[in-house]
Amino acid sequence: MANNIEKLKKYLKSRNRNLIINQINEEVNETYIRIIDYFARKNHIKISFEELNDNNNDLFGEVSLQIFYCTNSKKLNEHLNSPKKKIILTDYKNFKKTNEDCDKINTYQFEQDIAFFVKEEFLVNNIELLNFCKNNPAFLFSELTKYSINEKNYISDTQLNAEINHTASIRKIIFNLKKENLNIKSLYLNIKNEAIYKKLNFLTS
Repeated sequence: MANNIEKLKKYLKSRNRNLIINQINEEVNETYIRIIDYFARKNHIKISFEELNDNNNDLFGEVSLQIFYCTNSKKLNEHLNSPKKKIILTDYKNFKKTNEDCDKINTYQFEQDIAFFVKEEFLVNNIELLNFCKNNPAFLFSELTKYSINEKNYISDTQLNAEINHTASIRKIIFNLKKENLNIKSLYLNIKNEAIYKKLNFLTS
């Protein structure tokens, strides 16, 4: 049986319209969005966090993928019947209710997915990095960047209190965005800011 990372890669390359992901918490949600973005870029798929027209292809043949949150059962069913290619993050109740023939990713398996992603996509088998990312999934890409720059002297960020405080501040912004209006586009930009900060901090340390 294919794991979640393989399911995601297969979905992005297919003509299947819908992929459903269950929400656990902010950190795990962010991690899957970043992983989706990673594979979407590799497949030349443009991600959108806003409503799209029914036509998912532009004049240059680029496929557009819509990503959004939806926990309202009625609206979820309407979205599933739409011809758009889309990934929907929903609560576990709705996740379980969706048809089995719909592509689905169960994020309760996030630790296995992180391990598979790190080992198979980045060919990294560093136990310290793996354990740190499993415990702090939102740091996945920034840790991989750090490791790729300085593999021999890699140390996880467990003791970097100043940096952790800064990223905690970013996470608070992300939490408030989600709580107030589920603005996934702003959430995504804040995730990118966190990754840029960590990369610059490492390069200048």
